[in-house]
Amino acid sequence: MHLLSVVIVIGSVTNVMGDQSGHAWEEGASCTQAGKEAAQDILERMENMEKKVAGMKHINDKIEQLSKTTYDLSRNTGAASEKKIKMDIHYLEMVTGCLHQCFHSMETEDKRRQHAEVKRIEDLEKTDSCLHGCMHLHPYLA
Repeated sequence: MHLLSVVIVIGSVTNVMGDQSGHAWEEGASCTQAGKEAAQDILERMENMEKKVAGMKHINDKIEQLSKTTYDLSRNTGAASEKKIKMDIHYLEMVTGCLHQCFHSMETEDKRRQHAEVKRIEDLEKTDSCLHGCMHLHPYLA
């Protein structure tokens, strides 16, 4: 950063001395007066550069703060999505277990055929109701 300031100051001195010396010699002013004006102009430019550098430090601080906030947010979001995945797996396991239980409570096809039609319909309705209830364990999955 200091090298950049030195380069800018040297460039400013060259520009100011070239501009000021031409005007000074045309107007008959002394070389000392042109040097003082050039020095004053250089000091003003250096002050402006220092202000701009201070502004850049402020911007760098803001960028670092934003970077840290973004990192923390991404880390927290990752944990939240991982927790959601775990909960979804848990709910799927619950629903699957419930469905499994419904199918186990059903009688085999051969045994159902031995019953009268009314009893067969009641068994199918009971199984359907059981399956429907399983899906209500977590509406998100339905």
